[in-house]
Amino acid sequence: MSANQIESVVRLLYPTNPAFPPEFQNEALGLVRQSHQCVIGLKPTEEPARAYICTMLAAERYEISLNLPQPDITKSTVPPRTYKKLVKLFREALFPGSIQASSPMRRQKRAASAGTTTATQRRSSRTATPTASAVVSPSKPRGDVVQDLAEIASLTDAALNIKTTTKAAPAKRKIVRGGPKSGDPRKSRVYELCREMGISDSATEAVIRSYKQYNNLVKDRWGLLCGIIVVITVKAHPRLMEIGTQGFYNKLIRISHTSMNQEKLDEWIAWSNRIINDQSWVKRVTDPRSCEAHYRNKSKKYSSGIGNMITSAMSFSNEGRKMDYEQWCEEMRTRIKTQAKA
Repeated sequence: MSANQIESVVRLLYPTNPAFPPEFQNEALGLVRQSHQCVIGLKPTEEPARAYICTMLAAERYEISLNLPQPDITKSTVPPRTYKKLVKLFREALFPGSIQASSPMRRQKRAASAGTTTATQRRSSRTATPTASAVVSPSKPRGDVVQDLAEIASLTDAALNIKTTTKAAPAKRKIVRGGPKSGDPRKSRVYELCREMGISDSATEAVIRSYKQYNNLVKDRWGLLCGIIVVITVKAHPRLMEIGTQGFYNKLIRISHTSMNQEKLDEWIAWSNRIINDQSWVKRVTDPRSCEAHYRNKSKKYSSGIGNMITSAMSFSNEGRKMDYEQWCEEMRTRIKTQAKA
């Protein structure tokens, strides 16, 4: 992140091009650097909003002095609803222990309500009997608001080089999106699962590393794990697949205690192959004899294009129905042979 990029973001957020002081860019860059340490785990689609949010938070110090308008968040690639949630997330992480900074719209509403209260007091002072509005406390002076904003800014990170005269702020807590859940696969369970499937230790380490790299991106983490296990088994132990693909799938679904069906597993296999196929730790365990066509066809089946308007559940050419047909043919041949011998 450079100063030129900050200027571009400022022009998008504030089209009126307000005259920010020279130190504003350093403050915005400092918040961006700090956010990389205390706000992690953002989705790839949410990462572009980091510069917008940090720049907007840095500009809040100058809202009153420069009379800034409402920031234009429509230029961000993130939807407005998600953007507001991310602003709250960044505000809690970058300004822990401080008073809740409000948006310009809320300040305008408070100012309007404060003006109404003052007018009510003036009218009440002319009456003979005091009313309830006469005891309403006066609104906070403008100077106190500026002082509060200065106190908020003093709680930013050391990158801003602002010394605080108050007590030190509490330790910042890291906010991670998509953290672990109670039903997620544990590392010990992954070792046990790979051992039961006959996977080597090196391939198991590749499975664990792949799962750790991408599990925060999905909700069905058992589905992701099963897809990764199949892809790495195809690459590292092609003989396990040559013995019986359907039997391997059924065993994996059974011992993983998931309610996943064959079609769902095929989708996870195709998706897992796309994201881990070119990773270095996967290439290190790949056997030269691995049957690439095993999952190349699956990935092609779920690619976009003409002819995919019919889902795999309605198609008679998907892998699951082909296997069911082959199994039925084998049963029919066995019955015919049995009847011929009788």
